[in-house]
Amino acid sequence: MKSRFRVIGSIGLVAGVVSILAGCGKVPVGAPPTNSGTNSSASSSSSSSSSSQNITVAFPYQPDTLDPNVTGQAISGMIDRNIVDTLVWINAKGQPTPDLATKWTINSAKTVYTFTLRKGVKFQDGTPFNAAAVVFNINRIENPATKSQGAISDLGPFKSVKALSEYKVQITLKQPFAPLLTYLGTPNLGILSPTAVQKEGGQAMATKPVGTGPFEVAKWVPQQEVVLKRNPNYNWAPPALQHSGPAYLNTITFKFVQNAQNRVSALQTGEAQAIDTVPPTSFDSLKQNPNFTTYDTPYPGTPRYIAFNTSLWPTNDVKVRQALEYAVDRPGVIKVADSGVYSVAWGPLQKGTIGYNPSFTGMYAYNVNKATSILQQDGWSKLNGKWTKNGKTLSVSIYAISGVEDWTNIATAVQAYLQQFGVDAKVVALAEPAWYAAIMKGSADNMTATYFMGTDPDILRSLFTPGAFGNWSLYNDPTVTKELNQASQITSMSSRLAIYDKVQKTIMDQAVMMPIYNEGDLFATSKNLTGLTFDMSGYPVYLSAKMN
Repeated sequence: MKSRFRVIGSIGLVAGVVSILAGCGKVPVGAPPTNSGTNSSASSSSSSSSSSQNITVAFPYQPDTLDPNVTGQAISGMIDRNIVDTLVWINAKGQPTPDLATKWTINSAKTVYTFTLRKGVKFQDGTPFNAAAVVFNINRIENPATKSQGAISDLGPFKSVKALSEYKVQITLKQPFAPLLTYLGTPNLGILSPTAVQKEGGQAMATKPVGTGPFEVAKWVPQQEVVLKRNPNYNWAPPALQHSGPAYLNTITFKFVQNAQNRVSALQTGEAQAIDTVPPTSFDSLKQNPNFTTYDTPYPGTPRYIAFNTSLWPTNDVKVRQALEYAVDRPGVIKVADSGVYSVAWGPLQKGTIGYNPSFTGMYAYNVNKATSILQQDGWSKLNGKWTKNGKTLSVSIYAISGVEDWTNIATAVQAYLQQFGVDAKVVALAEPAWYAAIMKGSADNMTATYFMGTDPDILRSLFTPGAFGNWSLYNDPTVTKELNQASQITSMSSRLAIYDKVQKTIMDQAVMMPIYNEGDLFATSKNLTGLTFDMSGYPVYLSAKMN
């Protein structure tokens, strides 16, 4: 599961503590992207000259690591998707199809998965891909010393892995785990070269992972860029991509440009041929400009939301959380922060995600009178315009990543509504590395995530059970934990969905999270960049992309 930090452009309302989650998380399966321009997926040979096949992509921040088995960030996955391959590929219908594994069988108990592997595949260091490599990678993920953030959760109730022959591998689970095949299609579970890991050391994979994908890392300049170069030997694309041979692009340079308007300017001047996380204020103008192609790529998973820290005062009080829910006008926040581009979200899962339940629509709609009544019944009263109880003022801090326009806008908008309601709210903006380090350590008085991406409703288990990577609300309800674990073991989707509906209702009744809007990635390219596709998590796939 990827923390899905749309990558981490997020805010945490800490408190007390409240945190805002934006997008980070698992690799999701969702609807295909909406393309406002021409975007043909090229599988024929490039008609452009080789010298022109170099592009720059402006990214909002630097990844924490490029080691796919370690990272919990979606921004890392967006780069890793082009460096590593996975056992399965999730097609446009959300179905697992062959990739490094050509076929697989599952025993009747749904606990033993046997994979037949593709022959003739080599890692970028020239060593062969085989069953031993799969065993090495999975055991590495499960090793506590690796400190895996996302991949270890994706393996679920893992028991063991063994090579049955050179090209046959078997994964055994302690109990059924319905989303395993889906998660095996995520970059988190991409396969690295055992030789490279052992020779260079695990730390080296953070800046130069060695996979079997169509591109390999040429260099990483900290705080500036990651440069990928074409893997000339690549000839084993997933059949679903309908591509033969190496990629068309020679190089892809991912430049880290935190300021949103600077990213837009880079595209407009030709300094960049693609930009990620287009500011909503600029998206429509780029969409109308024939020189650019825009993509509104929906993410399956959670909406962008605020996670209340349920363990610290005052947000450990469910009544306080409920009051804060009613005190914030979500459409108003969206209008200020994102020019009203996104639709309001009301529940734990957003539209297009398996398990999405529209029955939460309108829950906690803006209602100051209701918020007031809840606090009064909880023993709060106003003193000099501020809510107080037992001599303490109701106060929260809103943590934001400095320089991330939409999130600082959200922080400011939420702050305004809370202050207007009588809450002592302040915004604290930190540089992304400091912000992320603080929330991961819990040193900011809370744990937080951004938006989490996930193809399966099992993502809820990763967010709302004790010890799970995404449980940055520090939420602990034994009944919810039991139900989510139960749902992950059931193969009947209808039975699973019944449990997820119940869990989502509990989460909303207890006001563990404040959904803000349905998340999607706004992406834009030069009209001359064609053949770009997206996987089912919304990650760009550059295999068939080329400059015309």
